[in-house]
Amino acid sequence: MANEYVLLEPSIVPAAQKGEVNLVSYLQGAYVTLFVVIIASAVLSLVYFGFNYMISDIPNNKADALKRFQGVIWGLVIALTTVMILELINPNLIELKSLFG
Repeated sequence: MANEYVLLEPSIVPAAQKGEVNLVSYLQGAYVTLFVVIIASAVLSLVYFGFNYMISDIPNNKADALKRFQGVIWGLVIALTTVMILELINPNLIELKSLFG
């Protein structure tokens, strides 16, 4: 499965920037890219809901912003915990080299 292929369209995956990529390097890059997107969206959500919490004078809006803020924190904790558990169980699960050869 180490055959390389040429992508027909540009990709945001770092491993695919060279133009030729194999399945393992593409999946590793996609994993990293997805994790970066999760972290970035969580940070932007924290900023947005934190700002809503600070500027709101209406108790219902403040409570809603606080609930969403806590939801983002829990989502971030779950995402980070998933990566830590995968690294703890077997670091090769993230590298994918042992799965695809």
